[in-house]
Amino acid sequence: MAPAIRGAVSRHPRAAVTASRVMQGVASFGFAAAAVGGLAAATVTLGVSASVAALGALWMGSIRVVPTMLRDRLVWEAAVVGALALVLGAQAYQLADVATVSFLLLLVPLFAGLLAPLFGERLGRRDLLGMGIGLVGIACFARPAPDFDAEWVGIALALLAGLALGLLWHQSRTLARREWEPWATTLAQTLVPGVVGIVVVVALGVQPTGTALGWLVVSGLGYAANTVLRLVGLRGLAASRAALIAPVSALTASALAFLVLGQVPDALTLVGAAIIMVGLAVAQVRPHSTP
Repeated sequence: MAPAIRGAVSRHPRAAVTASRVMQGVASFGFAAAAVGGLAAATVTLGVSASVAALGALWMGSIRVVPTMLRDRLVWEAAVVGALALVLGAQAYQLADVATVSFLLLLVPLFAGLLAPLFGERLGRRDLLGMGIGLVGIACFARPAPDFDAEWVGIALALLAGLALGLLWHQSRTLARREWEPWATTLAQTLVPGVVGIVVVVALGVQPTGTALGWLVVSGLGYAANTVLRLVGLRGLAASRAALIAPVSALTASALAFLVLGQVPDALTLVGAAIIMVGLAVAQVRPHSTP
């Protein structure tokens, strides 16, 4: 990210986080379109993301600081949590109904809010109200399937993935406040999991090919942009508050599914989208007197 662009984005942290959610929606769409779960999907996503981040770090002249970052324990913790969230989410889609997993993964704002006290953050009344409205909208987006007994493992994995993503928001906030260059930070977080994952996937002979590989490349591009923009936005926005913007990714993924795959949303999904937008407005619009 060029300095001028990064400076403009840094002055508007909510816009940066919102843009990161759009890119996460792109990543999620590519992830779902590939129809490849578990380790293979997460590995390709991380590998592409690391490659893109390396190019960005080279462009910014910050790649030389990556070895220093790799000596930081928090970078390793964020790398493990991020990779774990990807693997758990991908596997959950293979074991449970897609709508059910999508609903559970969109509970990330709730998990981030529950974890907020551990990181010295608090949610205000407007934040809590916006979260509640948004969760009602998410419930309209995807209703859990009634056949719970047949998919309880997938549901459990999705809940764990959501918890991991909530934790990752707080870890990213801490990393963002260290003022490291975002492309280099993204590379440090994705390099080792991507390399290790590729070695394991090739050794097991389960690497995706063809169309699935193409969609996972799209997923990796979106994941890289999402991580960079999230780091920039979290420099000026608390993680628990920023996570309230997470439902934007669902709107993006749904729009792409309609435009690319021809999946027409039903009336209840459209109602859910409208409710989510109301929740976002409630949480993000602040009184003029608030600094």
